[in-house]
Amino acid sequence: MSVRRHGRLIIAALFLAGCEARNEAVSVLSSASPEPTETTIAVMPLPTPTTAPSTPEPSAAPFPASAIPYALEDVKSISLNRLSDGEPIAHEGKLEEQLLYDLERIRTSQNEESEWTPAPPSEDDEALSILIKAPQGDFSYQYRSDDNLLIIGGKSNHAGFGVLQAALPILSPDSAFANWFHLKNIVLQDELAAGVLTIDEGFRVDFDLLLIDGLDYDGWEKKLSKLTPHLSIPYYDNVTNGVSYATAYQEGILHADLQIAFSSPDYATGGDIRVGMAKKQVQNAIGKPNLQVNSQWSYLIGDYLKFYLLFEDDKVKYMVYRMPV
Repeated sequence: MSVRRHGRLIIAALFLAGCEARNEAVSVLSSASPEPTETTIAVMPLPTPTTAPSTPEPSAAPFPASAIPYALEDVKSISLNRLSDGEPIAHEGKLEEQLLYDLERIRTSQNEESEWTPAPPSEDDEALSILIKAPQGDFSYQYRSDDNLLIIGGKSNHAGFGVLQAALPILSPDSAFANWFHLKNIVLQDELAAGVLTIDEGFRVDFDLLLIDGLDYDGWEKKLSKLTPHLSIPYYDNVTNGVSYATAYQEGILHADLQIAFSSPDYATGGDIRVGMAKKQVQNAIGKPNLQVNSQWSYLIGDYLKFYLLFEDDKVKYMVYRMPV
């Protein structure tokens, strides 16, 4: 036998002997009964409920094609009824138009289904039932003013600011925004009744006379960013193509759609214009507006109408800054 082969046999024998010794040691340790060092507490499983809570499955229908298969011009009629009692609502005439505009926006935006979310629960007692008749059939949706959502096939999409402005005075008349939006709707009616409107660009009111408490729109927007609103309602923003919020502050200030409205006489312009002043007092203080209808006077700042006075019963109800798009 060669030395090399003899060496390999010796190594193999030693390896087997080591394995046997290790197995014996493990066997001895396994047969021992170690004393417990900690108290073990048995945890009983919770009883399984006999009936599992059911979660409704979100609608699997693709959006928006199957839910809104008609174009705006195809609509034969639209009717709005309170969801609570089925009664038709009385309104100021723009709500159907704004709802149809939003449905057309949703239809043509080609949103993927993943961009829609299941409609969250709501305690809105003044939700609307929307019934649309089109050549493709009858289609039913819901609108909720408390969170400004269109509910389509069990899923939700934020309505635009136009819908919010038209709906809140009807469905939520006690909302902080309701009276402002109501007056804005009246302004739209007055402008429509006036026909052609012409801005008198031959003069400008001194800029300092239009600053509210010494701040312009940008200054107030920065100040509001440090305050906490007591009411916030989302809406689809056509400018950003995303969700913005209408916000109301305890200080008597409303902020929405690039507008800041002041409803408290605690605020005054550099020309000492305040909420509650009569039209004649306003004109004596800062002069005539560059554009006017019965319910609103508008003033140029630079090249744009940026300062507005909204009137109710011929007295200032809101002072408004507006940032032109």
